[in-house]
Amino acid sequence: MTDPNSGFADATPYGSTPSGPTPYGSTPYGSLVDAPEPTRPATVTAAFWLWIGAAALSLVSLIITIVSFDSVRQEALSVVDAQGNSDVLPDGSVDAILNATFGASIAFAVIGLALYVVFAILVRRGMGWARWVLLAFAALSIFGIIGQYGVGAAQFVCLALGTVLVFLPRSREFFAAARAARAARRTV
Repeated sequence: MTDPNSGFADATPYGSTPSGPTPYGSTPYGSLVDAPEPTRPATVTAAFWLWIGAAALSLVSLIITIVSFDSVRQEALSVVDAQGNSDVLPDGSVDAILNATFGASIAFAVIGLALYVVFAILVRRGMGWARWVLLAFAALSIFGIIGQYGVGAAQFVCLALGTVLVFLPRSREFFAAARAARAARRTV
């Protein structure tokens, strides 16, 4: 069927779409409601900066690893020679193992640094589930306490303090209020 005024065929054979409210809501995702954002307590802000500090210490640790690689490599090669295993291993295998380990440690350090920052930002925005991820990071960082000239220990202290701060009552209230505000914005 054609509209005599436009010369084009109608889009549907059933006529135009009705105007007005639909019986199933305006969108499949609900409507947005202005819900006030809760005020972030100082404990969450301090935890955020402690986790950013841990990320910075992770960067320092990465730099130490890169700078000290040649000395670690020489020490490993001298240990292999001292044990008399240099003739047992194929040529270049120790170097290949050391280079692979070095590359993997750099990759993990960069990924870990990025994850610290991302989850710290999520916690600062009131995502309570992200504090559990950072709790796991803090628990795993216990293995990095020794070495790196005390950087690992300082990183653990930052992570542990930040984790304690986000589980204090005032912080828990903030995460509950943030979750309620997000739920209010998604009313159906």
